[in-house]
Amino acid sequence: MGNKVFTALAEEAAFTSNILGEGVTQLAKANYAMRGLYFSSFSSISLGIERLGKLCILLDYYISSDGSFPKEEYVRKFGHDLGKLYEMSHNIAKRNDVTFKYGYPDSDIHMEIMKLLTGFARGDRYANLNKLMEESYGRDPISE
Repeated sequence: MGNKVFTALAEEAAFTSNILGEGVTQLAKANYAMRGLYFSSFSSISLGIERLGKLCILLDYYISSDGSFPKEEYVRKFGHDLGKLYEMSHNIAKRNDVTFKYGYPDSDIHMEIMKLLTGFARGDRYANLNKLMEESYGRDPISE
């Protein structure tokens, strides 16, 4: 792996780590008087999970194809579907015998969190704007 590739991967991993950390920190500060922090937190966390999943897919492809990365369409097909990215990452971890210090996050509560964040990433993040435009906005992510 060349220095440019390693640097790009390291920078992406650092950025992803930062936005996940920021999202969790904002979530800890959120309350019903400061609803914007929920949206900010959900945005950071869902983006971080999406980027982490796509990073896993890129690395898996790189390893299995002797050092080449896929075309953009290969990763783009996952879109903002955190559920698909989570499932693909889980399969990659299983296939490569990856173990986790605290176990793989696949309990019922983890799955409910993923559903909420997937809905948010796929469109619930626009719930307030959609209310203004009288669109059917689906769920209110904060109420969920």
